Amino acid sequence: MSDIGPLLDRYSEMILEQDALDAELKDLKAEIKDLKRRIVDQMTLDETDGVDRKGRRYSLVSKTKYSKAAGNDEAFYAALRHVGLGDLIHETVNANTFNAAMNQVVEETDMVPAELTDLINVYSYTDLSVRKK
Repeated sequence: MSDIGPLLDRYSEMILEQDALDAELKDLKAEIKDLKRRIVDQMTLDETDGVDRKGRRYSLVSKTKYSKAAGNDEAFYAALRHVGLGDLIHETVNANTFNAAMNQVVEETDMVPAELTDLINVYSYTDLSVRKK
């Protein structure tokens, strides 16, 4: 029988390292989120919509997200079918697909369909776009 001990030891080490990296990544993501919010706030305060720095363009972009309001799923699904978005329904509605479809509907009609207004949450925000120059 082979000695599996070194494999188990290495596996345990890797699990511990992964846990440490996961914690570090969580902290890194929180700091990035905070910095992004601070940059957006500062650019908004400075009334600038774009900044070039070290070969990158940082610009403010307005975005709108749509998500289903809690509860009343059947009414939500019926309303989606009524406004021609029934093909989004699969046991669940994919949030990204729904958001993209709603952006298209609102872009075409300049409004959220009345059947959905009480069934979804809508919020607009300013985000930061970064591109290499």
